[in-house]
Amino acid sequence: LSVAASNSLMASESGLPAAALLRAEIAQARRRTERALLRASALREEAEQLRDQLAGNARGKEGKGRANSGDGSSKPGKENSKRPNAVAKEAVAIAEPPLISPAGLLQRCSLPKEVGNLPCEVWPFVFSSIERATIPDALVVKVLQSFNATQQKETLQARQMSIRNLDTDFEKLLMDLCRLLGVAILGNSHFTLELDQVLGMSQKDGDFSSLKSYRSQKSHYGFASIMDIELPPSLSPENHERPSKGSYGFHDGLHNLLWKGDRTTDKEDLIQPGIIQLELRVGQLYVFPQWVQTLTYPFEGPGDRKWIVTTVALHPEKKKK
Repeated sequence: LSVAASNSLMASESGLPAAALLRAEIAQARRRTERALLRASALREEAEQLRDQLAGNARGKEGKGRANSGDGSSKPGKENSKRPNAVAKEAVAIAEPPLISPAGLLQRCSLPKEVGNLPCEVWPFVFSSIERATIPDALVVKVLQSFNATQQKETLQARQMSIRNLDTDFEKLLMDLCRLLGVAILGNSHFTLELDQVLGMSQKDGDFSSLKSYRSQKSHYGFASIMDIELPPSLSPENHERPSKGSYGFHDGLHNLLWKGDRTTDKEDLIQPGIIQLELRVGQLYVFPQWVQTLTYPFEGPGDRKWIVTTVALHPEKKKK
């Protein structure tokens, strides 16, 4: 139907003259436009407030740096060469951990212009969260040295061993990451952390690690982490691009995190899969709640694959009476 014929049909069905119906549609379009302009104005104001906040954080950090210098002068150097936006973002990231919640992960979007560019928001359901960080090569080397020293003391080539002397710099970084994830999930810092176990894992051709969760022995709550520290030539990030194996579809040597059991109807029920495949990359540290289960698939080829697992106990602060 043409636009005129469609309007005529709608008018006859509603009992209104075509001209009156057209005027009503024009008025409705104007109201939609006004609402969209108001939303756009509100978003611009919010963006301006965020820019002011970032600039304020940047000025505060620069002022603190000048005060620490003693003479209040701004000396040229690597720190002062940073752009203000970069400094501001760094300050915000340190001062305000992200909030892992539907509101904290809200995504703004809009419908296509063909239907009026209607603004809308997507709120993800949030069950929990994991954390990933790329560890500096120097720290990875130190952890590998501790692993090799422990392995040499073993009478047999054990597949799992306890590492007693973890590098202090790596331990501090691990605890900071656990603290950040704890604050992001819980929304507060009313807890203390304690490093519990550090396990070294060695994997050869055909070996695998069955489904399990690594839990702290010092608390009912806490975190676990996993990080590859040495990979054989047959394992590399390119494995993700190769054809998968088995009925479920896996790739050689991948670590997997399972945060829920999948059902055959999940896709039709609009539910995300409950398995996350981790990258085959040395120095990628993953931190997650200790109830999350892990599974490592076998690989084919020569060489050893080495990784570490840690558990960190979380002790909630006792409420004062």
